[in-house]
Amino acid sequence: ENDFIGYLALPLEVTPPHLRALRDVSDATVKSGWITSRTSKLEVSVRRAPDDMTPADSSRLQDGWIASVQRAVNIPRMDYTSATDSFVEVASLPDPAEHVRALLKDMPGALRFL
Repeated sequence: ENDFIGYLALPLEVTPPHLRALRDVSDATVKSGWITSRTSKLEVSVRRAPDDMTPADSSRLQDGWIASVQRAVNIPRMDYTSATDSFVEVASLPDPAEHVRALLKDMPGALRFL
């Protein structure tokens, strides 16, 4: 079973690699560790796709983007008997980050970013 850990919402614009804190459905920072609580973070970058990866001008997929997750740090264990086997889902959404946060609060199962 996959457990929701948190999400990270970024605008669709060129973004250099940078560690950013994960948020839970209540918009609180996700933490890991019992004794020394540390912020859970993803290092993410966003860039435009190079011209040689962009489809022909007639394609609806031109002006492509590449979102890269370089690393994750301090991801909490979701199972007590094993290490976290995390995965990342990247989604491009037409709505601003504030709308995505409100959606996650209302329907926590609607989107799963990590």
